Amino acid sequence: MRLLGYAIVVAIAATVVAQQLSKNVQAPVAPASRPNTAVFAQPAPPGGAPGVALTPPPDRQNATKPEVRTPLPLAAGAPGCYSDQTVTLQADRRGHFMTDVEINGRSIPMLVDTGASTVSIPHEAAIRMGLDLVNGRKGIAHTANGTVQTTSARVAQLRVGSICLYDVVVSVLPPGALDTGLLGMNVIGKMKRFELSETHLVMAR
Repeated sequence: MRLLGYAIVVAIAATVVAQQLSKNVQAPVAPASRPNTAVFAQPAPPGGAPGVALTPPPDRQNATKPEVRTPLPLAAGAPGCYSDQTVTLQADRRGHFMTDVEINGRSIPMLVDTGASTVSIPHEAAIRMGLDLVNGRKGIAHTANGTVQTTSARVAQLRVGSICLYDVVVSVLPPGALDTGLLGMNVIGKMKRFELSETHLVMAR
C-alpha cells in the first residue's frame, strides 16, 4: 500500500509540472505585415535629421508641366519656326524690301517700314484672317491720303520666313486706305539683328 500511495503522489506531481511548463511556452508570433507603400526621403531641415514621408511632398504632387507653345499650322511649303534664325531680303527695283508674312497661318505681302510703329494690314486681309475688329481699340493713322481711323487686333502668331513671334498687336486700316501690309517697329524692334543696306536687309532673332 505504501508503494502504491507513493506512485500516485509521483504521478500527480509530474502532471502538475507538465501543466506549469505548458503555460510558460508561447506560440511564435508572426511579424506584422508592412504595407507596400513607396517612401520618399525628404531633405533634412536645418540642423535636423532627414524626414520620411509616406506620400510625395506637395510640390511633387502638384507639379505642373511647363507651358509649351505649339506653332500654328503653316501654309503648304512654308518653312517651320526656329530660334536663332536669319532672314535676308533683297531690295526690289524701287529700293523697297517686300516679304510674305504669315498671320495666323494666312500669308500677306508686306513692306518693311521702319517708319510704321506697328504692323498694319488692310481691312480686307484682316477679314480673311478672322481677326476680331469689333472689340479692338480704336486709333488714328496718318497715310498718304490723310488721317484714318484704325482698329487694333491681336494675332496669335506672326511669321517672317523662319522667324516667329507670338501675341502681336496689329493695326487694321479701313477699306481702301492701304494697298499692302506694313511690317512695323513692334516686330522689327524685337529682332536681335537688323542690318539695312541699299540692296539687302538682314533680320535675325
